[in-house]
Amino acid sequence: MDLGLKGKVALVTGASSGIGRESARTLAAEGVNLMLVARSADKLESEAAAIVRDYGVEAASFACDLTEPDAAARAVAATLARFERIDVAVCSAGASGNGVFWEIPDSVWEASFNLKFMGTLRTMRAVLAPMRARKSGRI
Repeated sequence: MDLGLKGKVALVTGASSGIGRESARTLAAEGVNLMLVARSADKLESEAAAIVRDYGVEAASFACDLTEPDAAARAVAATLARFERIDVAVCSAGASGNGVFWEIPDSVWEASFNLKFMGTLRTMRAVLAPMRARKSGRI
């Protein structure tokens, strides 16, 4: 499928596994250059190398913990330093604990909320300024 994305730049959070990883690979197949973001530097570097090899696009990685208040801004800054723009942001970071609903402690729910909701909110805030400046972009 040709979505007209060849040569665009995407920042993908949660890119080391699951939905984030598959989103990154789908975008790479469309010719999109990627900044892969997740906690595990080793997994990200391996995935970036595989994407470059398999799809022939540029792929870089930025390891950070999106529960940290400034992490999304640092990831966006690294993306802009590497690619000079961000056309697409895919916010898919979302690891969480599992177990029986009534037995999961509040601390696990709070950590999950901090990553999924606050991490997404902070990523969206951080990409909006460069997207608005270019009058283009999608989240």
